[in-house]
Amino acid sequence: MISDCSRWLCFFALWLASASQIAGLTFDDPRWAFTGKEYRVETFEGRETLYIESGMAVLGEVVFLDGVIEFEVMMGQERGFSGARWRGQASGDYEEFYLRPHQSGKYDANQYQPVFNGVSGWQIYYGSDYSVPVTYRPGEWTKVRIEVLGDQAQVYIDSEQPVLVIDDLKHTIRSGALALFSGFAPARFSRFHYELTQNIEIVDQPKSEGDGPERKSEGLVHTWRVSDAVPEKSIDGKTVLDPQLLEGLTWHELEVETNGVANLARIQGLADGKDTAFVRLILEAKTETIQRLDFGFSDRVRIY
Repeated sequence: MISDCSRWLCFFALWLASASQIAGLTFDDPRWAFTGKEYRVETFEGRETLYIESGMAVLGEVVFLDGVIEFEVMMGQERGFSGARWRGQASGDYEEFYLRPHQSGKYDANQYQPVFNGVSGWQIYYGSDYSVPVTYRPGEWTKVRIEVLGDQAQVYIDSEQPVLVIDDLKHTIRSGALALFSGFAPARFSRFHYELTQNIEIVDQPKSEGDGPERKSEGLVHTWRVSDAVPEKSIDGKTVLDPQLLEGLTWHELEVETNGVANLARIQGLADGKDTAFVRLILEAKTETIQRLDFGFSDRVRIY
C-alpha cells in the first residue's frame, strides 16, 4: 500500500562511528537550510527558537548514521505533525518521528514511520510498534530525545526512560542528513543538539504472547509482483485490461512488511502524473474450488 493521501492502484489492484561527536547548533548557523510556508529564527521566552509553519530545517552537511538527536518543541492543540528526520537521502528516503498534538493522550499521539521515495506510509506503520500514548501540554516546551543504533531506535518524551522502542527501522542502514520539521500547524524548536556515537544501549522490550511479525500468518501473501507507476487515467472506465497497456511495464518483486502489508512506495514515488501501479498475483489450485480472499488497501482498488 501507499499512503499520505496519494492514490495508488494495486492490480490485484491497489490504489493507490565508534568515536563520539557532539554538536549543539544555533539556528542561525549557516549549515541550516530552511523551506516552508513561514520560518524565522528569533528570541522567545528568553531563548533562541526556530519557528516553522508547514516547513523544514535541513542540516544537510551533517552525515548522521548512529547517535542522538535532541530538541525541545512547543506546539499548540491544532492538527499538526512536528518532529525530526534522520539518515535523509536525495532520493526522498528517510526515517522520521513526529508528535501529533491534536491526538494528545491517545494511542497515536506520535509515530515513527519510514518515508520511501518521498511518500510517507503512516497508514501502514501503525500500532504499538510505532507509537505510544503521551499527553502534551499546549504552549509549553516538550523535550524529545531520539537515540539511533543500527536498525533500532528509542524515543524519550519528557522522560528518563524510553517511552517507545523501535526494533525494526525499515530502511537500509546508511548515513544521511538531519532535519527538523512541522507540518499543517506551526511549532517552535529550541535547544537542538546531536551526537554521533554508537555508545547507545537499546532497552530490551519483552514481547507478550501474540506479538511479532504477522507475515508468518498462514495463508498470507508474502511477495507481490509490482509494476512501475502509470497514470490513473490510463485505466479510467476500463473493465478489461488492454494487453498493450501491460506490455513494456517493468515488474519488481516486493516483499510485504513485517505487519503483512505491501508498501508500494518502496518501488517508486509519485512523478509526472503517474499515481497508479499494478500488483500481480498468480494463484494455483489443484482442483476446481471456491476460496475466500481477504485484502486491505489504501487509497483505492480495482481488481481484474
